[in-house]
Amino acid sequence: MKNKRIIAKVVEPGDCKYYLKGNKVILSDPKPDDVCESGYEELMRQAQAFIDDENILKVGSGKIVTRCPHYNGDVWELSLEDI
Repeated sequence: MKNKRIIAKVVEPGDCKYYLKGNKVILSDPKPDDVCESGYEELMRQAQAFIDDENILKVGSGKIVTRCPHYNGDVWELSLEDI
C-alpha cells in the first residue's frame, strides 16, 4: 500500500489576504507560518474526519470541501495524494 498525505487546495478564494486560487497546503506537515490559526484548525478538523471516513460533504471521488470560518472565507478542497 502506498503512503498518502492530505492536500488542501483553495478552489474559491475569499477575502483572506493569504491565499489565491490553486494554493495548496500539505496537512500532514506542521502548520506553515503563513496559514492563519483558525483556517488551519478547520482544515485539520476536516482532515481528521476525512481520515476517519465521517459523513461530511464529499465531491467527486475521494475529495471533501470545507470553508474557512472567517466571514467570506476561502473554500478549500481536501484530497489524498500518493507520496
